[in-house]
Amino acid sequence: MKRKYLKLFIAGLIALNQTGLPLPLNNSCGTALSQTNVVANASETDLKTGDLDGNDKIDITDLTKLSIYLVGDKELTDDQLKAADVTGDGNVDLADLAHFKQFLAKKTDRLGKNDNAVNYKTDFIITLYPEYAPITCANFEKLVSEGFYNNLTFHRVVDNFCAQGGDPSGDGTGGSPDSIKGEFSSNGVENNLSHKRGVVSMARNYRIPDSATSQFFICYTDDCTYLDGQYAAFGEVTEGMEVIDAFLTVPRDLNAIKEVAVPKTPITIKEAKMIDSDENGHPRIMFSMYDFLSDTNQEQNP
Repeated sequence: MKRKYLKLFIAGLIALNQTGLPLPLNNSCGTALSQTNVVANASETDLKTGDLDGNDKIDITDLTKLSIYLVGDKELTDDQLKAADVTGDGNVDLADLAHFKQFLAKKTDRLGKNDNAVNYKTDFIITLYPEYAPITCANFEKLVSEGFYNNLTFHRVVDNFCAQGGDPSGDGTGGSPDSIKGEFSSNGVENNLSHKRGVVSMARNYRIPDSATSQFFICYTDDCTYLDGQYAAFGEVTEGMEVIDAFLTVPRDLNAIKEVAVPKTPITIKEAKMIDSDENGHPRIMFSMYDFLSDTNQEQNP
């Protein structure tokens, strides 16, 4: 019962808006926030404590790892536990989680803005690679240009696997009207883009090679390479992967195949739009999400 309420408390804490304001905690949940805020008061360049994934920066991925650890769903190594103790009190607890959120909120507030700038709380960019899957990329561009993905959701979010979206039915059973050629080797098409972290690929009926329409998925880890040759990888998240990682902090229910995958709070695409191509001429798409970490999510979504 204690673990159940701890999970609910952490879920509520994660859902708070990232305003940079102190988050009240009492001493029964860990060190009070009146202590020195190691994370929130430090700059990213000189901050060492808090880097759980060893990429030399503090981001939502670190917040995700800590939150999953605190609800008891995943263990941390000794080095990660040491990094997670940002209050320096010798414990890894809810106070450390609150400090992470404060730092990330202040980091976001420091970012400059322009028309193509990524909001690091809600936006990400997918770069398309037509050299691997030209039909798939053309179809994806067409759907984006038509506004097809606007207000659709990521209906399937699975730890250590993928985030899947683009279904107008919202449950994995629907798609756009036209199916396309499956551009992967088992279907007679050479495609050397491997399913690694951040790579975007088309979902389909596994029995029908040419059944992909609009549903796509984004790989969370490099361990998805077993999908190579079976699914059409066609792009990559080149900015804002931390937003996709943050999907994992949303509480989820079981889906029809018993995965912990169905977000209890909708993770909804506000807008998908074409932006300037990259320096090599690859098409790029910016996805802007409704604030799925906010308590007001359901009021904002249509």
